[in-house]
Amino acid sequence: PNLVFCTVEGIHAILSKEGTQQGDPLGCFYLAASLQRVLSAIHRAHPLVHIVAYIDDVFFIGDPLLVSAAYNEYVVALQLSLGLVSQPTKCKVFSPIGDCSSFPVDMPGSSEPLGGLDVLGVPVGSDDYIRRRMEAIVQDRTSLLRVLERLPD
Repeated sequence: PNLVFCTVEGIHAILSKEGTQQGDPLGCFYLAASLQRVLSAIHRAHPLVHIVAYIDDVFFIGDPLLVSAAYNEYVVALQLSLGLVSQPTKCKVFSPIGDCSSFPVDMPGSSEPLGGLDVLGVPVGSDDYIRRRMEAIVQDRTSLLRVLERLPD
């Protein structure tokens, strides 16, 4: 897609070379549809790893060694089939029971355990992590409700 705009000098276009155009209502669908094929292949190759995805938020759930193998295959498949690059620093790994050192060293949680993480907006982890996240969510929603109370009917 291109961005076309007019100035006093004439009509100009900015060519889009990657991704969808900002504001395209189907942009998320295009990404999700293209990821579906990759994720299905990963799931067939790693049936003991559960995969949950919402657009570009992808969660691999299972034994840390199996998940690490599935994640590594996913990274390669993203690059080869879609030209996408996974950023380990934007990923997190959490295991309440296992060693996560088989994941990239710059991935949060691989060398120093995390107390938990949010999976599709739901806190998962230690009791303390869940309590802290739920308190933060309630505080955030309470602030929003106070703002909404002041809006005219």
